[in-house]
Amino acid sequence: MDQGPYHSLITILIIILFLIINGTFTAIHTGLITLNPMKLEEEKENDTKTRTILKIVSDQDRLNQSFDIINIILSLLTIAYISKRLSDISTDGFFFNGKLSLSWMTFIEIVLYSIIKVIFVDKIPQRIGVRFPMKITRYTVGLTMFVMFLTKPLVSITISVTNFFMNIFGIEAGTVEKEVTSEQIKSIFQVGENQGIIRPMESKMIHSIMGFDDLIAEEIMTARTDVFMIDVNDDQRTWLDEFTKIKHSRIPVYEDEVDNILGILYTKDYLLEATRVGIKNVHLKSLVKPAYFAPDKIETDKLFADMQIKHIHMAVLIDEYGGFAGVVTIDDLLEEIVGDLDDGVNLSSEFRENRKGVYVVKASMNIKDLNEKIPMDIDEENENFDSLGGFIIDSLGYIPEEGANETLIYNGYEIKILYIEDNRIKACRIRKLKDQQYANDNEILEESDN
Repeated sequence: MDQGPYHSLITILIIILFLIINGTFTAIHTGLITLNPMKLEEEKENDTKTRTILKIVSDQDRLNQSFDIINIILSLLTIAYISKRLSDISTDGFFFNGKLSLSWMTFIEIVLYSIIKVIFVDKIPQRIGVRFPMKITRYTVGLTMFVMFLTKPLVSITISVTNFFMNIFGIEAGTVEKEVTSEQIKSIFQVGENQGIIRPMESKMIHSIMGFDDLIAEEIMTARTDVFMIDVNDDQRTWLDEFTKIKHSRIPVYEDEVDNILGILYTKDYLLEATRVGIKNVHLKSLVKPAYFAPDKIETDKLFADMQIKHIHMAVLIDEYGGFAGVVTIDDLLEEIVGDLDDGVNLSSEFRENRKGVYVVKASMNIKDLNEKIPMDIDEENENFDSLGGFIIDSLGYIPEEGANETLIYNGYEIKILYIEDNRIKACRIRKLKDQQYANDNEILEESDN
């Protein structure tokens, strides 16, 4: 039956219209779930549309089900319309002489529609929604409200039925597992920093933690060419001078070849043994402790976790050929999280003011230099000490143990030990006390002395 020259064109246009409507709802849905709620909170005060959008995205479960229902309805309508039109079309000369069987038409319809839907209803609209989420949702907020109102009865039914079956399987009704990406977490902390809720240093630390598992040990290691090492067979006089100048507490030891790592020498063990038996009589090999080996391609988060569990301070990294690649210390790993440890324990500079009246100082800082920075009036002529660490030990009357949390009050300043390693004070925090606080602290000290 001839239905006019424009019948096929009208059919195609109607199908395209269905696809455009379906794709539009996909873009809107994607835009809504892509929006950052924290940014919406910032902008909602002076914008009615933003407040409406925030209300919509606050109920993700209802939002998702509303658009799922619309998507299903539109897909079914499109398929039903195509099936109806195909059943009316005569296919003389198409594949076969005569009519194409209904089963073949159905198969071709499903394949073609699936391909078209994935491309033009799913993928392309989703990318548009991700690229322009705010623009799309603002222009279509009225349509979104209408869709959610229209689907509200069906959504309520589906939620009730879903919760019923979830209870049967022992799953708590109403719980929805939400996948949170690292970028969303970073965005939340960035907003918190902008609002003054989170300090810049804290925000920076969070960003570093989020990217910690993206690093490998090779990227932060001290390369083999820069590592101070000792050959166990060398005369001690060949390296003793450099040994006394370095500030490292642990030194890799090898035999004959650098790739033949025997273990790690603790500087304190060597110095104690040299004091006990004399430098010439030190048997170096007996002092070497087993090394902790790790591949240079290991992820930093895995290395950090393992070193923490095993209480390891230094890792010897091995390349893919079994050769020595370099070393990584626990301090190197910590610096990737908190930045250069110049505001905490392992200072790159001797003196740093964190904020007004609060300083972080290396314990090795000379007393004269310290007095020039802070008017503490510590005795510079005292022969018992010439550094801050020496002054603290002299004042306490003993050497604090590792992990000690000692505090000393002197001339209106509180000196708190931050870090001790190998029985040596490494870093301290000095804080200016208020007059009343200083007086109270002095009274406490005098009572304790009595």
